[in-house]
Amino acid sequence: MTRAARADLLRLVRFFAADDPSTAKSAARALAVAFRSLAQLPFASRVATGTRMDPTLRELVVPFRGAGYLLLFRVTDGRTVSVLAVRHQQEDDYH
Repeated sequence: MTRAARADLLRLVRFFAADDPSTAKSAARALAVAFRSLAQLPFASRVATGTRMDPTLRELVVPFRGAGYLLLFRVTDGRTVSVLAVRHQQEDDYH
């Protein structure tokens, strides 16, 4: 995970933690499951939209409550996945 993605993740969990710690824990669990799935099947995710067609740049939608998260990542090889960004679907810069 890149530093930027780690900062995204911390920001998102802290956002929920400020109002509802149990929601923050649930969000963290949902994202942890998504990260594990990336480790197992990175090419099962869709090619990232809005970019030039680069099959190594992918995104995974993580459902969570009424919206969810989007993980932007690059598959370097069959064993290496780098998470580049983590966004909530209701953020302004989601797309």
